[in-house]
Amino acid sequence: YHDTGDDSLALHYHNLGLEIRRKLPDRLEEAQSINNLANVVKTILGADSALQLYREALNITEGLEGRRLRSALLNNIGEIYLDQGQIDKSEALFNQSKVVKEKLNDQLGILYTNYNLAKVNVRNGNIENGRILLETGIDHLKKLKANSLLLKYYSYYALLLSEHGSYKEAIIYYQLYNNLKDSLLN
Repeated sequence: YHDTGDDSLALHYHNLGLEIRRKLPDRLEEAQSINNLANVVKTILGADSALQLYREALNITEGLEGRRLRSALLNNIGEIYLDQGQIDKSEALFNQSKVVKEKLNDQLGILYTNYNLAKVNVRNGNIENGRILLETGIDHLKKLKANSLLLKYYSYYALLLSEHGSYKEAIIYYQLYNNLKDSLLN
C-alpha cells in the first residue's frame, strides 16, 4: 500500500504485522517488520520517528545472521543522516553497508549503496567521483536490467549535470529517465 500512496493503510498493516512478529521467536523477522514500518513512518511522521525505528531494528540484528537486513538498515539510517546534512555520519554508514554487501556479493545492493555514496561525494564537492559512481552504476544497472534503481540513477544524474551546466548531457539523461519510466508504466 505504501508504494501505491496509501500510507495510512500501509501503516495499519505494518503495525499489525509487527504485532504478530513480536509474538514469534524469530527476532530477525521482527527487525524486518520494524524496518518496513519505519519506511512508512518516514513518509508520514518524518525522519526522526523513522530513525528511532531503524535503530531499534539495527539493535535487534546485532549478533544475528541477518547481514543483508543489517546492511539495508545501515543504508536507511545513512539516508536520513544525508538528508539532515550529516555527511560524515552518512558516509560512514554507507561504507559499512557496502562492506557487508560486498561480502554477500549483493551486486544490486552495492549499486544502491554506490548511488548514496555518489550523493555524498557530490555534497562533499567531489563532483567527479560522484559522476564516476553514477556512470559506472548506470552501466551495471543496464546489464542487470534493474530498472527501478536505474530510474533513480538517471534522475539524479540529470539533475547533477544540469546543476553544473552540462545541459545537453542532462537532457539526454532526463530523456532516458522519461523513456524508461514510460516503458515501465506501459
